[in-house]
Amino acid sequence: MFGLTIEVSWLKRSEEEHVQKEQALRRARDEQDCRVQERTAELERRTAEVVQQAQLLDLANDAIFVRGADDLVSDWNKGAERLYGGLGARRLATQRTICCTRYLQYPFQK
Repeated sequence: MFGLTIEVSWLKRSEEEHVQKEQALRRARDEQDCRVQERTAELERRTAEVVQQAQLLDLANDAIFVRGADDLVSDWNKGAERLYGGLGARRLATQRTICCTRYLQYPFQK
């Protein structure tokens, strides 16, 4: 009878530890889900901001080129397409250094 009592006690303790670990995992999962939702909402907000800014750039009559940190022209506005034509804007994007110094009064500064 004494051996049976120890075994039952050990099983109860093992079951309690198992329940505690499951609860800890559930809490961790819930916290992670909350962080993912927060980050997703922030990303959606920033994306909407960028879209709005891009739409504002398209309202300008001036030619505006977007150049990344790698010094490559990645985008341009509708003003650039109107001024140089769609194909011309693409050509300017590929020949960025020559075109910027040729067509702009003040070339891009590095």
